[in-house]
Amino acid sequence: MAVSIVELSKDSLLNYIKNNASQLCVCDALPTTRTEAATTYNIASVNISASDIILSTSVENRLATVAEKDFTFVGSETAIYLAIISGSELLVATSLPSTLVNTDFTIGSWTVTVNDPTL
Repeated sequence: MAVSIVELSKDSLLNYIKNNASQLCVCDALPTTRTEAATTYNIASVNISASDIILSTSVENRLATVAEKDFTFVGSETAIYLAIISGSELLVATSLPSTLVNTDFTIGSWTVTVNDPTL
């Protein structure tokens, strides 16, 4: 059985993320709320805006590519999650390869992908 989703709904989701993103947070645990991403689990963060997120398509997928960002960090923590937040909500949370962070570092560009659902 084939499953499909209206392409406009995929675009709307990614446009919402793009237009509301205000901060990119590196976390030491998986955030499930904005507060956890911004403070509780946050080990470094940078401001971002709509210009840091480029939308595109690839066959059946819709993509939002987040630009490479430099982070300043003081201390020593293990960075294992990345989150995009707005002023009021958690927009995206994803895992990173586990990395011990004890100096300034760069997160390369990465992509949020919205696919058609499958059964």
